[in-house]
Amino acid sequence: MCTAAVSWWLDYSALPHRELWARLEVYDSGKATVVDCDGKQYDFSSDDQARDWLSEDEYLMLENLDAAEFMHGRKPLPPL
Repeated sequence: MCTAAVSWWLDYSALPHRELWARLEVYDSGKATVVDCDGKQYDFSSDDQARDWLSEDEYLMLENLDAAEFMHGRKPLPPL
């Protein structure tokens, strides 16, 4: 299986005390795999199903993190 896309996700609810990351891999076949910070792998039949699962667990895609969410002391912006 060839990987078509990889994205990184951050568990928003764990901040600022811990940074918990997950990696989403989407394959040419349309199937997807999520590997969490503990190394556990979750397989999904579609990209949408994997993204829904990550969102339900309060993960945000790194590209979608808005610095405004971290302003005014709400949560510190994680180092990249």
